Amino acid sequence: MFVSLRDHRERLIARIGEVPHKGAFSLVSILGLVLIAYGFALYRRSGLIPVWCPPDFLRHVSVALMCAAFVLVAAAYIPGRPVAHEVAAGRQHGC
Repeated sequence: MFVSLRDHRERLIARIGEVPHKGAFSLVSILGLVLIAYGFALYRRSGLIPVWCPPDFLRHVSVALMCAAFVLVAAAYIPGRPVAHEVAAGRQHGC
């Protein structure tokens, strides 16, 4: 409940109090975990749900682009910055 919106969160806490805010936040968090468990159980019951499958002739291209993306993301953490904006370049390739 307004985790990243600090000013809204502070106004909400001032309006309802800290303890009720923490209780509501806990209930929403528990509800989220329950929904994750329910969705996972539903997935296990129904089997694999293919979100995206590349065409057969592009399968090798997507693997090659993913390899390049992983290398570029890893390069972001090497001192000396071998590539400018490595993470952005890696995300453009799909990582």
